[in-house]
Amino acid sequence: MLSENHPLRALFRAALDKAFVEQGQLFSPGVAAHLADDVLCDFVHVDRIFRLKNAEGRRLEDLPKMLEVSLGDKEGPERRLEVDGYIGDFTLFMGGFFPASLGRARWFTPSPMVSKVRGVFVKFERPLDYYMAEGRNAYERAAETARLFAPDARETYSLLGRHYESYLGLLGRVKTLIADDPELRKVESILD
Repeated sequence: MLSENHPLRALFRAALDKAFVEQGQLFSPGVAAHLADDVLCDFVHVDRIFRLKNAEGRRLEDLPKMLEVSLGDKEGPERRLEVDGYIGDFTLFMGGFFPASLGRARWFTPSPMVSKVRGVFVKFERPLDYYMAEGRNAYERAAETARLFAPDARETYSLLGRHYESYLGLLGRVKTLIADDPELRKVESILD
């Protein structure tokens, strides 16, 4: 985890703030804090990206195995909230920052790529579309589970699920801003 005063936090927050200004209709304080802290700052280290483990303690690196944990009957509501929130965050991060890599061997996708979308099973041709569907579903499950004991998280997860594609685009914009924006390059130069 990055400390509160770590320079990367400043870079991520500056890029996120700029992206939210450009796409103001997406701004929500809860979502902004979640994306900054629980996605961007938390996924800096690869061991945090792949932190989900199954019941045997093995690290899960592919979405179908993550979904098995989420949809299994062995988990209590707190664990389901953690798992579904993580799956939503994982798919959002990977789709926003590394969309081209989703079809590569490291991130296994099932064949066929089928997901339930609004009660209907849909077959996807592109891994990114599959990830988006499963990420949206995970956030929606997290919002429903959070209804029981985490109302603040419920609103955040609900917004992330309802506007998943827009937030995916927002993270893609954050990536571009970090790479190309001259103002953010000044913040980045502080890191060197």
